[in-house]
Amino acid sequence: MNDITRIKPLHDPSVQSTGMDGTKTDIEEERASDAFKPLIRFLEIFGSYSQRQKRGILHNGIAISNTVLLLLNTSLLKQEFKNVTRRIRDIINVQQLDDLESLRLQHECIVELVKVGNLMFRHIGGMTYVYGIPMICLTLYGATMRSLDTVDICALVGVMMVVVIVMFIITFMGAYMCQAAHEPLDDLYQINMSKQSPQIISQ
Repeated sequence: MNDITRIKPLHDPSVQSTGMDGTKTDIEEERASDAFKPLIRFLEIFGSYSQRQKRGILHNGIAISNTVLLLLNTSLLKQEFKNVTRRIRDIINVQQLDDLESLRLQHECIVELVKVGNLMFRHIGGMTYVYGIPMICLTLYGATMRSLDTVDICALVGVMMVVVIVMFIITFMGAYMCQAAHEPLDDLYQINMSKQSPQIISQ
């Protein structure tokens, strides 16, 4: 009975820590897992972030597409105002005011297009500010108080950046559009109508 070698149980630490070649397999595996923990954590965060973002991709896509459409329409209308301004300046320089009526009608048509654009896109601007300002405040509050985990903060920061960019674009393009629309009027105010013929004044 004394010659019989007792078989150590599988849960014995000496068995688990020694491999076939006498190396400490469990220790090496633990060290390897520690080395890959940052990578594993990153993949977990990215995977969870991607899953959570799927629900907001549609809304962000709609917001971005509307913003691109707004930028395109604003750029075209701004260019039309620039063309009217250039033609008015050319007419003033050569003192041929007979075409002022056609330019006035052209400017009026562009203003009407701007009004239609405002009716189409004003809800986008309004909802952007109504949704964006609380989103920014709550994101900053959650980040400073650390009441949110890393995944939530990353998701909210991404949405916040999109909202901030859209808000900036809407504000900048609106101000730029107003400036472009008033440039022709500023040039018209410089015309001295007292020196013009009665026919031109009647127009």
